Amino acid sequence: MLEKKKRVQEGKIISIVKSGSLSIYNDAIKRFKEFMQGSDIKEYNIGSDLKITKLGMISRLKNSHAIFTLGSIATVAVKEIVKFKPVPIVFGMVLEPDRNNIPDEYVAGIQSRVSLLSSVIPLLSFKSFTKVGVIISQENMKFIEKEKHSLTSTDVLLLSKTIKSDKEIKATFLTLKEKGIEVLWLYPDKWLTEDNFEILLRESLKAKIPINAPSEHFVKKGAFLSVYGDPAGVVNQAAVITKDLFFGKKISEIGIQYPASTKTICNLTTAKQLNLKLNNEFKRSCDVFYK
Repeated sequence: MLEKKKRVQEGKIISIVKSGSLSIYNDAIKRFKEFMQGSDIKEYNIGSDLKITKLGMISRLKNSHAIFTLGSIATVAVKEIVKFKPVPIVFGMVLEPDRNNIPDEYVAGIQSRVSLLSSVIPLLSFKSFTKVGVIISQENMKFIEKEKHSLTSTDVLLLSKTIKSDKEIKATFLTLKEKGIEVLWLYPDKWLTEDNFEILLRESLKAKIPINAPSEHFVKKGAFLSVYGDPAGVVNQAAVITKDLFFGKKISEIGIQYPASTKTICNLTTAKQLNLKLNNEFKRSCDVFYK
């Protein structure tokens, strides 16, 4: 049986479509190819190859047994291209697939964002808290309800406040502060711009409220913590999903998955500004520290 699983991808045509020429995508493709040895793999870059006509791209992808997409731009584009002749799509490195209307009957994959529960567990190892705040646009409130459900096994409550314009960002944070939030969770919403982040960072430091951010980028800029999908682990997951499809598993049985392996990034300078006392258990859980 093990020998059969090694050969299941042999002779299969797999198209890989990436959202650009970023090194993280190139590393992912190299790793994916190692897992899928024996497949006939074709690569396309949305920044160049997809400038050809839609009809031309359909002809290139239609004979694929599966398509592996990297990034939301490639995933959305490929989903639109193959919808008249659905080919199974497995995506990776997409922060929030629901927000981009990616889920479909022929689409499966791994989102980069971890569940709120996974992102607060490191904090709970050294800080006792019960209220997490989130600022959210009205159209994304439906996704927040799912996160609230993930916290039912804990004593932590998720308090949300909707925002209609950038002008409300400071006032919205202060409202959550008055409600007693002890952590601010940044959901990857359309309002999360660089300028708005700077406002939140400034106000959160004053209030001694740590920011739990969706990516390493914000930790570099001063957020206290980020827990997100480990890129190497996401590729491993995608390869397993693709092989499962070749074994006959249905897309509907796979769906959209959270990352199985994560990276935890912490900003030690911010921790000092927040007067946080980090214990050894928390430090051991972190993969990268910024000072």
